[in-house]
Amino acid sequence: MKKLSFLLITAFASLFIYNNAVAQIVVIRTIDGADHLYSYLGSANMDNDPQQELVYGGTLFEPAFNYLIIIDGATGNIDWELPSSIENAYIAGYNNGGDNYGFSPFCDVNNDGIKEITFRGSEGGIWKIFVVGLQGTSNVIGNNNPIPNEISLSQNYPNPYNPATTIEYQIQKDDFVTLRVFNSIGQLVKTLVNESKQNGEYSVIFDGKNEIGETVSSGAYFYQLQVGDFISNKKMILLK
Repeated sequence: MKKLSFLLITAFASLFIYNNAVAQIVVIRTIDGADHLYSYLGSANMDNDPQQELVYGGTLFEPAFNYLIIIDGATGNIDWELPSSIENAYIAGYNNGGDNYGFSPFCDVNNDGIKEITFRGSEGGIWKIFVVGLQGTSNVIGNNNPIPNEISLSQNYPNPYNPATTIEYQIQKDDFVTLRVFNSIGQLVKTLVNESKQNGEYSVIFDGKNEIGETVSSGAYFYQLQVGDFISNKKMILLK
């Protein structure tokens, strides 16, 4: 991503530790200049955990955002940042100037009960429409890359889980399927599926162990389904 001139920004994340409602103040990012101020754009649940995600945008040229970040409401980590290849993100439903200031950038694009962000952006001089969904997954509408509606990835159950959980997905045409589990910093934990599948509904059990059979520690994990150009991610919590 472009080198930014940053100004100190502090995001307040109210994290609850079991039954003790202790609010923690978390410094998300330190910024050392005033040119690109991140503005709070809104919050919504984008990954089906108890906390909402926070979205900040920054720009020198309103209302197009040159910088976008999505902060995980449960961990305070940055789940997604606007790739450097995308210029001037015009967010659907949001205008940073005039009477429209403060509109929410969120909408439920695929009617799954979890909100996404859509925006129009220029990439390589070509305008496209982007959808940012769970854990920052990004799909592109345009240039013959439609968002598939014949593939679905369900939320794991139970969630939180210990020691095992079930992941279900559906495909409506024969294709090569990959289903992987990653830890909170993006390291591969285990590959659950990596083979061609016929159309249909499938169920996979993640037993809470990594590739070499070691039991993983408590915390947040992500599972990712990839079918062709389609990629979808969801979060799950191992609680011991």
